Formats: sequence, structure tokens, C-alpha cells
Amino acid sequence: MKKPNILDIILLVIMLILIFLFIWRLFGSSPSLEQIGLILTIFFGLITLESRLNDKQISKDLKNIHIVLLEIKEKIK
Repeated sequence: MKKPNILDIILLVIMLILIFLFIWRLFGSSPSLEQIGLILTIFFGLITLESRLNDKQISKDLKNIHIVLLEIKEKIK
């Protein structure tokens, strides 16, 4: 099982806050649309940051696979 990092926890908390704010907005007069927009901006910024971090890890894994495949190719020759 993957250990959650701090970015995953922050993303979950912001997602829960967004759900709470939308429900509050539907049934009450608060919060303002500007506040919801600010939190949405932060949320999507964190998603972008997390996807960039995952891309770096995938790139490392693909390089390792490429090296292993080259070694196998050399042994076959």
C-alpha cells in the first residue's frame, strides 16, 4: 500500500472544503463566489503540481526500463 504524502492529504482536505462550500452555497447565502473561485484555483494548482511530480516518476521508470531492454538486447546479440 502506498503511503500518502503531504500533497495527497492537502488535496483531500481542499476537496472536502470545496464540497462543503458548494453545499453551503446551495442552501445558504454564504460563501461568496470569489471565495469559491479562490479555493478552486488552489485546488487545480495542486492537481497540476501533483501530476507534474507523477510525470517525473514515470519518466524515471521508463528510463530504467529502457536501460534494462538495452542490456537484454546486448546479451541476445
